[in-house]
Amino acid sequence: MATASDSGSSERSVWKRTEAALRFLAELGPANDRETFLQQALRRAAEFYGARWAFAGRFTDESHTAIRTLALYDNGHFPPNITYLLADAPCAGVVGNRIELIPSGVLQRFPNDLLLKTLGVDSYFGVTLDGVDGPGGILVVMHDGPMQVDETTASVLRSFAVRIGAELDRLQVAEELRRRDHILGTVADISSRFLRNDHWQKKLHQVMFLLGDAAAAGRIWLVHNRRGAGGGLTMEQEDGWSWDRDAVEQGSVPPAFHGIDYRPDFCHWEAQLEAGRPVREERASAPPGLRAFLERQEIQALVAVPVKVDDRWWGFIAFGDGPVRHQWSEAEVEAMQVAGDIIGAAIAHERDKSELNFANSVYDNSLEAIMIMDGEDRIIRVNPAFSRVTGYAADEVIGRDATMLCSGRHDREFLAGIQRELETRGFWRGEMWGRRRSGEEYPLQMSITLSQDASGQSRYRIALFNDISDEKRYQEHIQHLALYDPLTDLPNRRLFQERLDQALRESRRQNKPVALLYVDLDNFKPVNDTFGHDTGDRLLLQLTERLRGLIREADTLARLGGDEFTIILHQLEDRPQTFSRVSAIAEQIIEAVNQPFLIDGHDISLSASVGIALYPRDAGNRKQLILHADRAMYHAKESGKNTFRFYSEDMDLRARRRLLLEARLRSALLRDELVVHYQPQSDLSSGRIVGLEALVRWRYDDRQLLFPGEFIPLAEETGEIVAIGYWVIRTACRQLRSWHDQGYQPLTMTINISPRQLIQADFPDRVAQILRETGVPAEALEFDTTEKILVADGGAIEALTRLKKMGIHIALDDFGTGYSSLAQLQNSPLDTLKIDASFISQISGGGGTPPLAAAIISLARGLNLRVIAEGVENASQLEFLRHHHCECAQGLMLGDSIPAEKIPLLLDPGWQPDASRVIL
Repeated sequence: MATASDSGSSERSVWKRTEAALRFLAELGPANDRETFLQQALRRAAEFYGARWAFAGRFTDESHTAIRTLALYDNGHFPPNITYLLADAPCAGVVGNRIELIPSGVLQRFPNDLLLKTLGVDSYFGVTLDGVDGPGGILVVMHDGPMQVDETTASVLRSFAVRIGAELDRLQVAEELRRRDHILGTVADISSRFLRNDHWQKKLHQVMFLLGDAAAAGRIWLVHNRRGAGGGLTMEQEDGWSWDRDAVEQGSVPPAFHGIDYRPDFCHWEAQLEAGRPVREERASAPPGLRAFLERQEIQALVAVPVKVDDRWWGFIAFGDGPVRHQWSEAEVEAMQVAGDIIGAAIAHERDKSELNFANSVYDNSLEAIMIMDGEDRIIRVNPAFSRVTGYAADEVIGRDATMLCSGRHDREFLAGIQRELETRGFWRGEMWGRRRSGEEYPLQMSITLSQDASGQSRYRIALFNDISDEKRYQEHIQHLALYDPLTDLPNRRLFQERLDQALRESRRQNKPVALLYVDLDNFKPVNDTFGHDTGDRLLLQLTERLRGLIREADTLARLGGDEFTIILHQLEDRPQTFSRVSAIAEQIIEAVNQPFLIDGHDISLSASVGIALYPRDAGNRKQLILHADRAMYHAKESGKNTFRFYSEDMDLRARRRLLLEARLRSALLRDELVVHYQPQSDLSSGRIVGLEALVRWRYDDRQLLFPGEFIPLAEETGEIVAIGYWVIRTACRQLRSWHDQGYQPLTMTINISPRQLIQADFPDRVAQILRETGVPAEALEFDTTEKILVADGGAIEALTRLKKMGIHIALDDFGTGYSSLAQLQNSPLDTLKIDASFISQISGGGGTPPLAAAIISLARGLNLRVIAEGVENASQLEFLRHHHCECAQGLMLGDSIPAEKIPLLLDPGWQPDASRVIL
């Protein structure tokens, strides 16, 4: 049983231990090293309570959910610091009550606390560590057995907590001041770095490195704000405007900070930064968009301080901590703001320097000459381009009057006008003539601007000018190209029309007629096709020289294009001899064209067709005069070419009829206006009709039936001949099939084929399709072609060969009127030779020179070709052909072309041709 003396002795022992502990705290001086200070304090606290463990720790964040130990005592040892959650731990009671005492059985109360379970803790005593900003952590002693703590001993741990908290605050403030001073020292260093002449990006990279290191940041950015399309702000980080501690250490490139939209999560940044206040962001409490960004960047906390340039918000510097949480003090943030101010000033300085360098570069490298004059027009500065343009070096003109550069082309009034413009408008711009150092005069484009000082007084005149000699020459060249033919250098259509308008105006004023000659070369295309376009161009150049020698200098020779030329004869006398004079010139033109052209050893012969229209006799304006001359030229071509024709009103009638025919022809097939008539072909030995030739007719109206010569040439020109040709083939084959079905066999059908149709790539295939559709055997069909095809390109010959291989017979029509050679006849896929009617007409009943028809028959037999004579009109011709063994004939003597329904009358077995014309 304890006695009163024992109790008093125990109480004195407690007071003695308490006094010693408090004395220890009083004597424990300011810590130079936080770790040593804490280890001494924790060891003494554990010894005081007879505890095995003691630790001091701070909260990891403002939520007070976890503790990070600052020092940990374990029975005389100091193991590494740890971090653990406060949930389901007695430390949570310390946070809530500022003190927690569990003398024994702590594991029974907190069975989920892994730390207690691992260490085997039985008793626990903890108090809060208070600082100037409130509770900042906890101080704990623990033992593996019961712990005796009364009110007196409990106050000792609170005293330890006060002393440790105060010392930690002092150390923190000292550390913050040290870091602030470090940042400010760095700011002073970077100020001097910005004044160096190093490359801007290099300087900026160095500054980023120094700032990031001084602020203990894991990452730092310099960001320029931009206005987006919708008016919101976005951050744009320029290349090289960032520093990353880990990236530098690992040698990698930090992720970019591009295109971060202020809206909506960054909206408060704009107001704060623009007002000059820094922004702090914690990842845990940041808005969702910003939180996601900080997570991607592995940043726990971020500070952004504004950067102002010329007192206007330019952007900001952002400091991020990295994976390990860092709390920047207000002192550090203030130092960061100073750094932002320094960088803003550096940006303004760099911009001004860049603009000045740019202005000097523009001045020195400008392609325009620049001359600066004072108020007395004395030259005070020039750029290098000035010397290149004028030939004067700078020292030769500075201090001299600028009028030394003027040519003598401008009078005083011109110069006075420039002065008036400068006084009233402040600038002048225009063209003038200058004089180089060599004395050469040249055109220049100049602008002069007055430069004024702050008081509005004119101080300088800045003149910019350049030599426009090349531009003038180029404009003249372009003008020439626009008005003259590039090959012959003759006036082109545009200039020709202007000259003709001028000639007509002079004609009205002087009452003198004007003649317009329209010259078109006949068959010029074969020259290009045969000899090449280069030869054709050289021929046109020779022709141009010949035509130039035929007209007066006052007249106009123009080339409208291709092989078309026009001649304007000005100021003709209105007298009867006018027609004779114009006719003589037209004859001279035709004769000049008829003279052979010698090019590369080739003698090339041509002819020309000339149309003539007179003003005002034939037209009242330019358009009509050109049209009528053109119509007269076409009439000359229709008259056999190589001639000239004056315009007449009849030509208008023919032209209008041609246009009407052309318009009607396009719809003739659709209107079912075309019909096919058939002319018999008789075997001269038997007298029987063995074949028919299909001849198309056009029922133009109820009274007119047009023959092929009236519309087939037009169909050839317009291309309608292709459709008409297929229609004739199909119609004739259907009719032949009908006659075959009626028993008129063997009977053949001859059809004329246009060269234009024959060169269609699918012509043989389409003919084969028609034969299949109508059931006509190929050997019953014969195609008539002309000698032009034999001298055409190989495509037509190839088509004829394919047709012959199908079994179709090929006949050469109008033989002897073209240009084919015997070699071409022999090598062509022909079966039949048709003697032209012009040769048959030479056959008469009397003696005389043997007709050419006999020679043609003999030639055909030698080539193993069948012969058909065309245009047989009398008995003597028929007898001549029989005598010379001509196989077949056709013509009025043997039957005219008639409609299909009348052909059976000729095919009747009782019909025999006699010596008279068959009229049905």
